[in-house]
Amino acid sequence: MTAPSSRLLVAPFALAAALVAGGASVAFGQTPAPAKAPTFTKDVAPILQRSCQNCHRPGSIAPMSLLTYEDARPWARSMKNRVSLRQMPPWHVDKTIGIRKFKDDPSLSDAEVATVVGWVDAGAPRGNPADMPPPRVFDDSDKWHIGKPDDSALEPTRSGRSFREYVTETCPAVPRSTNMMSICGRLRRRTGAASTV
Repeated sequence: MTAPSSRLLVAPFALAAALVAGGASVAFGQTPAPAKAPTFTKDVAPILQRSCQNCHRPGSIAPMSLLTYEDARPWARSMKNRVSLRQMPPWHVDKTIGIRKFKDDPSLSDAEVATVVGWVDAGAPRGNPADMPPPRVFDDSDKWHIGKPDDSALEPTRSGRSFREYVTETCPAVPRSTNMMSICGRLRRRTGAASTV
């Protein structure tokens, strides 16, 4: 076989490999389709519902509501800034050491941060209203929202004693000259523990 004829045999295989490897659009002079920009209704609202709306809703502790597009849109640039810096949602746990997964962790993944940033960079589009997830239903705002606590001041502890009993038994042993006396007094008042001092 001569050199030119071997090139003729190799060329079709090279073209087929380029097409299989994803070069079909480039091989035929087409540009790849641009990725769709994230929208509020489809991409951002689920993130806000999971990680932000416990605090960012009327009557809660955050300064503004993020329940609807109309609520969130004026805050888009601020959201991008705070999310990019990982200041929001507030979850100041270093996930590179120690325990890395926590129950009810509101922090955003890198993909979620990229989604919020991409939404803002695209002009914060609303999207199709049909894509909006159903609104979250919040019960009493004074209620504990992040699952059953491991311990409570009024329930028995793992040792079988309540925090009230602990305060009653431990605080009298604190010397009167320390600041702990005032702390113990406050704990007694809050828990209803009997004063033994």
